[in-house]
Order: sequence, then C-alpha cells, then structure tokens
Amino acid sequence: MFFQLDRPLSTFYGFFITNQFLDRGIEESELIEDTDDVKKLIDMIIEGIDSLNHEKMKNKLLQHKESSIPLIINGLKKPKSSRYVEIAVKIIHASGTDYSRQIFEIIENNQITPYAVSLLCMLLGLIEMRERKREELSKNQNITMG
Repeated sequence: MFFQLDRPLSTFYGFFITNQFLDRGIEESELIEDTDDVKKLIDMIIEGIDSLNHEKMKNKLLQHKESSIPLIINGLKKPKSSRYVEIAVKIIHASGTDYSRQIFEIIENNQITPYAVSLLCMLLGLIEMRERKREELSKNQNITMG
C-alpha cells in the first residue's frame, strides 16, 4: 500500500500492463468510464470493485474531487470494508490536498478497525511529508527571488 502511494507512476504502469493481459473487470471498467455520478462511483467502491480497476476509479473520482473527496471522507467514519479504506486513502493522497484535520477527527471520534487506523496514520505521515516539501520549496523560492 505504501509503495502504491509513494510511487504512483509505477502503480499506474503496473495496472496498465496487467489490464492488457487479463480479461477480468472489463464491464466494470467501462461502467466507471461511463459514469459521472460521484455517488454511484463511491457506491461501487463500497460494494467492492476489481483491484484492476482501482487506478481507473481513483482517476475518475479525482476528476470530481470537489464533490467526491467529502463523500469519501464521510465514508471513512464507518467504512464497510478494508478495501474501501485502502481505495479512499489512495484517492485522498492523490488529491494533493491537506485533509489531515478531517483524518484526525475520524481517528479520534469513530470506532474503526486497527487496520483502518494504521492506513489513516500512514496517510497523515505522507500528507506531512508533502506539506513539508511544499514549505521547503516555498522558502527556497523566496530566498531565490528575495
């Protein structure tokens, strides 16, 4: 899971190559492509989607991140499965937005599994690393321009 978050390009190529050799999940893949209803897409995640379609689902929901991320975060308060948490963490991380406050609230105020807590803590660490890099870049640009 960490590798998928830390190396998204490698993950993308892995899914791309695998999809060329396997016939499973094709109908589901087409449904993801054809659906723009964020609620329906999230319901598909809750019901369970083929792992070969995780990357496609992530990219589709990121196209609608203003409406999808709040629903995904809300779903983390009472996740139906570990798979939902895994996909949610991937999508939230890929959004590039700092949702650490909302993630802390979920961990503190909800009864979720230890596995879900560990994934959310990993996400918090990755968000912190990204935000620190942004701050360093900003400081370096200010030094260079100043």
